[in-house]
Amino acid sequence: AWRMNSGAYKSATGTFIRYGNKGMADIIAIYPPLGKWLAIEVKSEKGVLTAAQKNFAKIINESGGYAIVARNVDDVKRFLKR
Repeated sequence: AWRMNSGAYKSATGTFIRYGNKGMADIIAIYPPLGKWLAIEVKSEKGVLTAAQKNFAKIINESGGYAIVARNVDDVKRFLKR
């Protein structure tokens, strides 16, 4: 699994810098034993997916991978046990 840093900021000189892809999940993994993509979007209990995050999850799911929202570690554990 890999932690994906994505976002943007404006430097002191005014340059806008984007890193990562807009909407990309926070954690990307290979789901064993199937070898499929697993995209985990980490959200707080009240956190809401942005339109870009929903679109990224849709692309992963429609491509045969798995995209989930995890509000705590137990959410990931439940997914992995299914």
